[in-house]
Amino acid sequence: MIKINVIFSKSRFGNLENIFFLQADSHLLPFKNSTFTAVNCTGALHMFGDPIVVLKEVSRVTKPQGKLSLAVLRGETEFSKRVELVLRKLSCGIELFREDEILTMLENAGFRPVIIYSKKLWMILGGIKGVQGQGGMY
Repeated sequence: MIKINVIFSKSRFGNLENIFFLQADSHLLPFKNSTFTAVNCTGALHMFGDPIVVLKEVSRVTKPQGKLSLAVLRGETEFSKRVELVLRKLSCGIELFREDEILTMLENAGFRPVIIYSKKLWMILGGIKGVQGQGGMY
């Protein structure tokens, strides 16, 4: 299901023609291949049912050499391990990621990953979508 909220867009951003809000399934994005030069997923990947599928969908809709930025919950510190225990007890389905895990996920989705910031509970990272060429990906 795709839902576009034009009224909210206009009330929030005035008459800007290039801003609208779209609600759709992140596991099956309603865009053509190679639509975007940049994609941002901040504070959401850890809430999706299958983040690997979501990253592959993001890769599909990102142009070659396009950029991805992410902010995810980090699961490597003592504090984040305690947070994860609480989240599991609440059965809310939120996942925390280890650095090596999210880097591998990005690579498997076709991105060359770069960690920008990784402290306490948050990790901010990005990736550049690779292209097949001499010497393989990137």
